[in-house]
Amino acid sequence: MSELQIALLIVGLGAIAAVYGYGRWQQREYSRRMGTRNKHKSKPLREDELETSIFQPLSEKLQPLSEKLAQSKFAHQLEHWLEHPLVKEEAESQAADAQVAESMVESTVEPVPSTPAPAVDTCQLFNERSDYVVEIHLKYPGTAALLSALWPCKFDFGKPLQVCGLTENAPHWERVIPESAVFYTQFRIALQMLDRGGVLSTLKMASFMELMRGMERTLSAEFVFPDVQARLEEAHELDKLCVEVDKMVGINLMPLDGRMLFGAQIAQAAAAENMSLEADGAFHLLNIQGQSLFSLINQHNELFQHHTLQDLKTAGVTLLLDAPRASDPLGQFDLMLNLALALSNQLDVSLVDDYRMPLDEAGLDAIRAQLALVETMMFEHGITPGSAYAKRLFD
Repeated sequence: MSELQIALLIVGLGAIAAVYGYGRWQQREYSRRMGTRNKHKSKPLREDELETSIFQPLSEKLQPLSEKLAQSKFAHQLEHWLEHPLVKEEAESQAADAQVAESMVESTVEPVPSTPAPAVDTCQLFNERSDYVVEIHLKYPGTAALLSALWPCKFDFGKPLQVCGLTENAPHWERVIPESAVFYTQFRIALQMLDRGGVLSTLKMASFMELMRGMERTLSAEFVFPDVQARLEEAHELDKLCVEVDKMVGINLMPLDGRMLFGAQIAQAAAAENMSLEADGAFHLLNIQGQSLFSLINQHNELFQHHTLQDLKTAGVTLLLDAPRASDPLGQFDLMLNLALALSNQLDVSLVDDYRMPLDEAGLDAIRAQLALVETMMFEHGITPGSAYAKRLFD
């Protein structure tokens, strides 16, 4: 601190002490006078009288004091000193330094991880190329009980079936469950026509249509049925694209000297790279939303399980990237490659291709080119890699 600032600080502290001392003296004097006067009163003061006789006079005495201090020579002199060019310049310099320091602290603080994103509403994902959607316009609002014939058959078609309803109050579309007591004015019953298992069979579609026609005869509602044959043809066309882009990219990690890898050893190495063992029997690297970026599987048929890791032995493991389900196929592949190199150092293994040949730059470039083609083809056909819709198609 400069000498001028030190002097100002001393003067300010002295003024504060003077104000405090004067206030304490005034309070003692007032208390003494009040004590003397109360000795001569024949009856005690009521609560409202006590408040008037003590607190109000005290506030009246303190207010003139503060006004006198504000008008005093010291106040004007202090204001004059603070307006001095040297004082203002140094104060502004210190304020600027404080602001820079604050901004530097803010820039170095790590951001708080965002909370997991809410699941995408499946009612917004229906697509005529992949879903056969029956619309039901009710003549009178009703609950999910109107669909009592549907609920026992929901899982009979081999493909996911979703029911959405347009609520009567504050109209919006929401998923409908059998127990829902909400009143709806419309329903949408959507049967997914394709996934990784292929296209819905003609027999299953016929069974679904028979159920819908039966409900149409019993409900007081208008049913809207899309053309079945046209929808199935579109589903078959989409399935051809899905087959083309459905690529699983793998990096094998194997000891070239014929050694066996132990389950506990693999689990320790995976944990060191922040991978966790999931219910599907594979280690996964999860993003902040808890979604898998890629997985580490056993090359043998045996799954990784907590209670068998100590006894498990395997000739190698494989890192797998599910290309169409990856939001950034190329970026996630490079991340997987870096993790593969880290695991290879920990396990003392080599990176090899499907023919057990060492994976070189030419092989890695070929994989990247394949991933780039997958991403381009999906975007060209209106499917965003890694999106909720893509995950429905490649489930």
